[in-house]
Amino acid sequence: MKPQIQSDQSGGALVMVMIFFLIFTIIGTAYLSLSALEVSSSVTHVQRARAFILAESALNKSLWRINHGGVLFGTFDQDSLVAIYDSTSNLLTAEGNAGKTTCQLEILLQNDHQFNHVISYTDELDTNKYKINHLPGHDIEQFSSMPDIGPVLNYYYSIANYRYTENHTFQDSVPTGIHYVEGAATFKNNTVLYGTIIATEKVKLLGTVTIIAQKVPPDSTSYYPAIIAGDTAMTDVDIHINPQVTIFGAVYATGEIFIMGVVSGPLIAPRIKLRGPNEMDDQNDPCLYSIPPGFDLVETASSRKIIVKGSWQKVGYM
Repeated sequence: MKPQIQSDQSGGALVMVMIFFLIFTIIGTAYLSLSALEVSSSVTHVQRARAFILAESALNKSLWRINHGGVLFGTFDQDSLVAIYDSTSNLLTAEGNAGKTTCQLEILLQNDHQFNHVISYTDELDTNKYKINHLPGHDIEQFSSMPDIGPVLNYYYSIANYRYTENHTFQDSVPTGIHYVEGAATFKNNTVLYGTIIATEKVKLLGTVTIIAQKVPPDSTSYYPAIIAGDTAMTDVDIHINPQVTIFGAVYATGEIFIMGVVSGPLIAPRIKLRGPNEMDDQNDPCLYSIPPGFDLVETASSRKIIVKGSWQKVGYM
């Protein structure tokens, strides 16, 4: 009987060992599988992040190539960077490739324009002791040309609330709206205008003067200009603003702008001179940088491309 009892105990112990071995094998296999899964997941995460960075790099490189070489250079395929630019739709698509992962991004481009910058000039800029505050992406820019003033003057003449057939001097409270002067316009001390002044010759502001441009319509995302001086002779100073003057809205001249007051910008003219201590401040208002009515009737663009705000989108991963 004793040998039989020992055989049963040995058999039971062997079964227990095998069960424990099986359990540990299952646990070990599961652990290895989880580890492999985590490694795979980590690799995928790293590849997706790298693919995204490469896709953004492709966008930036394509935009740089377009602005420095022309639209034909916007499309390229180099290493892990791919970009395709459609000049008809202005759609720029870029891909970044990392391992087996591809990230695709899209943006829309548009032509740059003079009103997109806090200061735009062609010939001369002097900002002596002047402080300039503006939203990012709206830096000072030099252009090769300015918008044609003819169609702009015709447009504002047609919509003006008040028209003056000769030189005119404004004083005290001026009616709200668009004032069109066939000649020179002068604003005397303590004059306030909520609207736009257009003069076919010069504009001069003396003493304490405030001009606040109005939106079109009030709930829109763009403003009428504050001042337009369309002196086609383009001699001397077309717009003169002294230290007590405050201007909110775009100021455009066909010749020269001379400013010592507080202005929001944009300032657009062939020659611009700013004298401090004073400042430009766009008050973080992006609506100031839209093309005003009337100027969309003429060519305001350069060959430089910029990104349409809000157009950036991630198409996805492949």
